[in-house]
Amino acid sequence: MSKEELVIDNILQSVPGCIYWKDVNGVYLGCNQKEAETLGFKYPKGVVGTTDYDLSWNCEADVLRKTAERVMHNRVSEEVLEKVTSSNDEKILALTRKSPLYDGKDNVVGVIGVSIDITDRKKREEAKTKLKIREGLRKIAKEKEE
Repeated sequence: MSKEELVIDNILQSVPGCIYWKDVNGVYLGCNQKEAETLGFKYPKGVVGTTDYDLSWNCEADVLRKTAERVMHNRVSEEVLEKVTSSNDEKILALTRKSPLYDGKDNVVGVIGVSIDITDRKKREEAKTKLKIREGLRKIAKEKEE
């Protein structure tokens, strides 16, 4: 591995989210370790050659594919919330940014994505909201009693 490849690999493995890149047909060309583990693979090499239809989130594959196709066609990045299922059957809410992947001649050759699992953050936000609603209802009930 060249020095440049080692630096890129170090960056990919250090990012706290999932990174992946696919060709125009939705076939994985590569990913970082976090993405591989989310998909149930020991190493990123195992993901190469698969599609979303082959993976734990195959039920969500049509939606994921449509977003990727739109990004490639429009040549514009998109940020989306994705609900997917990990290899251990865990439901994940991911904030994902998908961008067109270009070759050296400005041709779109696929899509690159970065996903951050926000499941726990979303649960905490929902719990805070429910607590505020309960507190508000208690306050209203108390005011009515007075």
